[in-house]
Amino acid sequence: MNNLLVVFKKNHEQVHDGALSTVISTLDKAKQTYGFEFRTVPREEVERDDFMGPEAVIVLGGDGTLTSIAHSVDDQTLVMGVNSHPMDGGGGGSFGFFMGSDPTRFPLDLDHLLRGSCIINTIP
Repeated sequence: MNNLLVVFKKNHEQVHDGALSTVISTLDKAKQTYGFEFRTVPREEVERDDFMGPEAVIVLGGDGTLTSIAHSVDDQTLVMGVNSHPMDGGGGGSFGFFMGSDPTRFPLDLDHLLRGSCIINTIP
């Protein structure tokens, strides 16, 4: 994998900003090992052309963030959903039905993606 796109929910809440920092620092570290490039684009600024070229799109936010970009991604591009504010057991956060990862698990999930050993679900 040579090219990744990160689309994130831009709302300036501490929990979402922290998740974005975690994702970016994890990608920066993995980039040294795997030699890929990535760029980040806020959901509100992403354009259809941004999806031309990346082999995978990492969506950071919730189900709404993922569904807002789904129509722009072709059926050959992998999409990884990362819940930026998962449920914390105390009533905060969200489940994120389509978001298979979260900031805590992201380093391991990214490694599986880059090694080609991730589980791929196809949604019709």
